[in-house]
Amino acid sequence: MWINLAIGFIGNGDNPLNLAYFAMLAVVPIGGAIFRFRANAMAGLMVFCAVAQLAILLLGRQEMGFEWVATGVVCLGWLSLAALFRKAAQR
Repeated sequence: MWINLAIGFIGNGDNPLNLAYFAMLAVVPIGGAIFRFRANAMAGLMVFCAVAQLAILLLGRQEMGFEWVATGVVCLGWLSLAALFRKAAQR
């Protein structure tokens, strides 16, 4: 988020796709409230966030570099959260 605010994650700071990252992050608390933070629904929401994060980068058509590494790490985090929510839903 800080990189996106400072210089922009995709291209320069003027790229409108940089705003899509903030919109994607806004989905988490809004979607959580809609689904009443139930574990099974939150697992699906985390998978959606991972796919959305990757889709934003693919729409930006960036060359291999820092953006891909950072997106991979963050997507791994989203998918790890999804697995933890899925495990919590089974209990």
